[in-house]
Amino acid sequence: MGDHFAHDPAAASGWAASMRVMLYEAAQSMMRSKKWSWLKAWAMQIARRRGMKKAIVALARRMAVIMHRIWVDGTEFRWTREQAAATA
Repeated sequence: MGDHFAHDPAAASGWAASMRVMLYEAAQSMMRSKKWSWLKAWAMQIARRRGMKKAIVALARRMAVIMHRIWVDGTEFRWTREQAAATA
């Protein structure tokens, strides 16, 4: 069996496109949400400087990086900077 994406570029690109759409939608949702986090505050700063669309793309990428860290080494997401300082 194995990883069929390694041998089929069309399958891999379809998967990657779906992941990009899901990350963008998640970032859009976070920007509209009333719940605040350091991540949303970071994206709002970008929105003020560069515009909302670029901020959403930047947030989606940052979310992907965070999810990758969680996957690779089991890091937990912290909603606030205080949580991060308390566990460090």
